[in-house]
Amino acid sequence: MKALIVKDLLGHLDIYVKVSIASCLNEIIRITTRDAPYDDIMKEIFGLIVGTFKNLDDISSRLFPKRVSILETVAKV
Repeated sequence: MKALIVKDLLGHLDIYVKVSIASCLNEIIRITTRDAPYDDIMKEIFGLIVGTFKNLDDISSRLFPKRVSILETVAKV
């Protein structure tokens, strides 16, 4: 889990990397909801996750299914 929250990944410029990191962190948060593993950096992680919804209207993007999955998980948790 710690490997995903390094600044180089959270601030990566490639949208595919950002969405993939957000997806992984989203699943970790879903699994560990009662024991949030990243208390000190949750604001940045949440910003990354919310940022993946920016182009949710682009249904032709190959990132669309991953973005929808992230949105569904956020809605459940």
